[in-house]
Amino acid sequence: MDNNKKTELDRIRRELINAHNRAAWHMAATIIKASQIKDGMDKPPTARELAELNATITNLRSVAEDALLLLKK
Repeated sequence: MDNNKKTELDRIRRELINAHNRAAWHMAATIIKASQIKDGMDKPPTARELAELNATITNLRSVAEDALLLLKK
């Protein structure tokens, strides 16, 4: 494997780790928030929280797709 591919794989590995960690924190926060709910959702997620979660999921998907493309080369 040439240095360019190694560098690209390392970059994607770091991005996957970061995206995974962000997604894990969002899920943990969502689970904690949901566990505090009594008789329905007193405090639904804010628009900002939903946007951040959506951005995190989109980033994770994008990085995973990049990794797949690189691995197919």
